[in-house]
Amino acid sequence: MGQIIDGSIAYIKLKGGGPTEQHTHGHSHLFIVVKGEAKVLLDQEEAIIRKDEAFLVNGTVPHSVWSNQDEETVMIGISVR
Repeated sequence: MGQIIDGSIAYIKLKGGGPTEQHTHGHSHLFIVVKGEAKVLLDQEEAIIRKDEAFLVNGTVPHSVWSNQDEETVMIGISVR
């Protein structure tokens, strides 16, 4: 999949996420949801990531990430080159 650059844990509140304007960058993200459910907006499409699922986002595609349930979403984000 590539070289790991860094990682983080996001605690996304109800209706939280972002950024509001979709963004791009030179690295990709591997997102792993450990609680709740996330919605990834990808240019004109969207992907739903449920608890214990992972999704790879190509950083060159405009994207943003949002909570998709009526509870906090906890997600691990790993930046990959």
